[in-house]
Amino acid sequence: MKRTHVTTFYSYKGGVGRTTALLNAAFALSRAGKSVFIMELDLEAPSLMALPLFAETRAKVKGGVVDILATPQYQDLQKQLTALVVDHHDETLAAPIRILAAGLPGPEYATSFGKADFAKLFATSEGADLFELLRREIESTYSPDFLLIDSRTGLTDVGAVAVFQLADTVVLVTTLSEQSLAGSQMAQLQIFEAAETRRADLKVLRIASHVPADQPDLVKTALATAEKFGAGFG
Repeated sequence: MKRTHVTTFYSYKGGVGRTTALLNAAFALSRAGKSVFIMELDLEAPSLMALPLFAETRAKVKGGVVDILATPQYQDLQKQLTALVVDHHDETLAAPIRILAAGLPGPEYATSFGKADFAKLFATSEGADLFELLRREIESTYSPDFLLIDSRTGLTDVGAVAVFQLADTVVLVTTLSEQSLAGSQMAQLQIFEAAETRRADLKVLRIASHVPADQPDLVKTALATAEKFGAGFG
């Protein structure tokens, strides 16, 4: 069985273009002939299925990650997973992009989210272990070339799993504001510390969003701010 490469898209602050960056990567990889699976882990503020791009796909969603966390079926996780995964079709793609959404879009989501006992899950290793089982099940059932994770903003238990445990590559998305850069720098230091002790092969790529190419003076100022924080961007 081939090894799936897991890439987590993470941002310290919201509204910086993290989900957009993930989707750009997903579509580019699929058009290049790679199989892609997206897992939405921004569980407190999911937005993926609200995008107009997924209007038709959204209608097929019956649940998602929060439903697995609320009532994990350890003895038949594959059945639970396959009932929740949806395919996004686009004539420009080499193959459908498979998606495990955060949960059922709409008013029902809050109810589903409330059923997941995050405090209990992450008081022990149960939460982290469940996500590892989920990653393995995605790999064995669907064999994607790439698993792209849309991570929760900020410092959270689910975000830590997505960044420190599951990822082979972390894409840190930031604007060039001082607040966003300071937060992403702190996150990067934590990632490097984790890599030294647990994941020496973990790769980190920083990308800046919302850089207006038609405003050179603003770009110059923003890049100067980035240099102050020692930011290197891919």
